[in-house]
Amino acid sequence: MRLLYSEIPERGRRIAFRGEDAPWNGLKGFSVEAAPWGHLHVQRRGRDVFLEGEAHTTLSFECSRCLERFRYPVDITVRQMLRPEEDRGIEAKEIELNPEDLEFGCYRGDTIPLESVIEEHLLLALPMQPLCRKDCKGLCPSCGANRNQEDCSCRQETRKSPFDYLKEFVVQKG
Repeated sequence: MRLLYSEIPERGRRIAFRGEDAPWNGLKGFSVEAAPWGHLHVQRRGRDVFLEGEAHTTLSFECSRCLERFRYPVDITVRQMLRPEEDRGIEAKEIELNPEDLEFGCYRGDTIPLESVIEEHLLLALPMQPLCRKDCKGLCPSCGANRNQEDCSCRQETRKSPFDYLKEFVVQKG
C-alpha cells in the first residue's frame, strides 16, 4: 500500500485501506484477529506530505498476570508529517520544536510508505503489559491457580520489601 507523491492532488486525497491492501510486515510478531482498516487524508505541503486519519485492528494477547488469551481492540488516530529523505541532511542549528515537529518521518524518492506509517502508530499504541482486564488477579504463586476463576486455599504471605527497612529508619538531629 504505497502512494506516489506525484499522485497526490493539491487539494489532498482521501485513502481508505483494508487489511488485504498490504502485508502489514510490522505486525508479524503479533496474533492479528482483524487486519488493520481505516482511512487517511493525504495532503501535500511543499515537498512534505501530511497524513491524518484513523486506523483500527484487533489483536490477540496473552495476559501478563493470568496468562489467558484475550482480544485487544486497537483504535488510533494517525497524524504524521513526512519529509523527503534527502532533506534530512539539512544543517543543524538551534531551533524551537513545536508538537508537529515531533510527529514527522521520512519518505524516499517519490514513494510514500503508508503501511509502515500506520504500523508504527499501531505498535506505539500497544500496551507494555497487556492485561485481560484492569482488575486481573493473576495466578497464585504457590499452586498456579487462576485467581480470576477460583479462590485457592493457599496461604498468602506478605513479602517484606527491601524498602520496609526505611520505615524504621530514624534521622537523629545532632
